[in-house]
Amino acid sequence: MRVCDLMNKLYERFPCSNQGQFVLEIVSALCGETDPVNTNRPGDFAFSDCLPAGLSGNDATSWKRLFGNTSKYKGLTKPVKKHILANAKKEAFVAYCEAHVSGADFQLLSDDLSVSSSVGRALVFEGIYEVFVEFAKSNTDSAPDSFIAAFITERLANPTVESVETKKTDATPAPICAGDDISVIRQVPSYPHKAAFYEILTHHWVVKNSGVAVWDGRYMEFINSGQTPLKMDADRVEIKRTPPGGEVTITIEVEVRHCEGTYEIIMDMKDCEGRRCFPDKRAELHLPITVGWTK
Repeated sequence: MRVCDLMNKLYERFPCSNQGQFVLEIVSALCGETDPVNTNRPGDFAFSDCLPAGLSGNDATSWKRLFGNTSKYKGLTKPVKKHILANAKKEAFVAYCEAHVSGADFQLLSDDLSVSSSVGRALVFEGIYEVFVEFAKSNTDSAPDSFIAAFITERLANPTVESVETKKTDATPAPICAGDDISVIRQVPSYPHKAAFYEILTHHWVVKNSGVAVWDGRYMEFINSGQTPLKMDADRVEIKRTPPGGEVTITIEVEVRHCEGTYEIIMDMKDCEGRRCFPDKRAELHLPITVGWTK
């Protein structure tokens, strides 16, 4: 496998539709850029500070050359390799992949790389990161075709000390995708609910994707269903694919039981693997309902 072979496989599964732009995003993310899309705008002569000098000029030909479609293709140049080895940041690269590869494209990308998607997104993206580092270390433009699959197999068999310690560390909660964010635009009704016994209520939240990650394969889950007498027909509400800046409506129907008091519905966003998208709780939607004989 050559660098151009890997770049072509990745390009097919990311939403970027321009080869030159994609090279800038991939390389800057590899070298620590946390917002590769917005910091690289060739048309505005804007480039990430994380890019090596050889790629930050406004020459689209040199970027596209990494796809192997010209006779001048030679893989990564020595200055670019040196820059990658000095600045490679796994967390930034994995976060970029997490934010921009949809659930469906991840399945296809796993097939392209001959790995099982069941091992998890983060581990596959880490394998891609490692093969880029391998290219940077190599004196030739080559890495074994099975490099990523072998890396994943080794990591599953022998978890690193770093991985084990990370699970035990009480780190400050943050979105699982770097740059991901959510805002509640409005809710209907806007006032607290008061309900009679056995009444069925409908509530709507309009939320905005105010970050840089595409919401794909996500859903809102009724996370406190076991701690309240309030009931819903389904404990999860699917969220349509929502790009950055887009809005989506979350609608729920709540069945009120014969239990007087004030109770709460809490909805939280999860991804296609069942992980909380915002462990810092910023995505939680709260609906208090006061239940009694009269409204």
